[in-house]
Amino acid sequence: MIYYHYTNLIHAHSIMIEWEIKTSGAEKKLGIKKPSCWFSTNDKFEKGTFATTLDKKGGKRELFTAQEMADTIGCVRFGFPKMKSFITWAKYRHSKQQTEQVWLGMDLLARERGADTTEWFSSFVPISLDYCKSIEVYIEGEWLQINNREADTKAIWDKAIGKAKTLGTTNQKSYIY
Repeated sequence: MIYYHYTNLIHAHSIMIEWEIKTSGAEKKLGIKKPSCWFSTNDKFEKGTFATTLDKKGGKRELFTAQEMADTIGCVRFGFPKMKSFITWAKYRHSKQQTEQVWLGMDLLARERGADTTEWFSSFVPISLDYCKSIEVYIEGEWLQINNREADTKAIWDKAIGKAKTLGTTNQKSYIY
């Protein structure tokens, strides 16, 4: 079984530079005692990624599919084998790293979006890319694997960036590399 960490293009770039999946900055802002990094065994797309972007009026727009995410902020996933530090969503609830109210709120929101929380896994420690089995970018309805042939990899990134509307500036294109 593969455990995927779903993210956007900018965060994927940071992950590759820092060579690890860090614990959640959003959880830190929520005051969670020990933030986690999150993984899912859903091999299509994790609806509980809680990805958002701003619409033209400055309001938040939630992204519920891999295609929506790919078209706006890019969609990337990192695949891992099961790590010793992974715990299930149910065990996370009892870890006492967050209040029951925060856990229930996250659970309710995820289920409203159609996410299956039995597919969720958490780690309280960052996960090194040394253990990563695959890196894939979602483009035009399919997951394209990044390989170690530089020309192929650059072509996939270029295509992903071209599809992601909010990443269309020259500065951001060069930032991805």
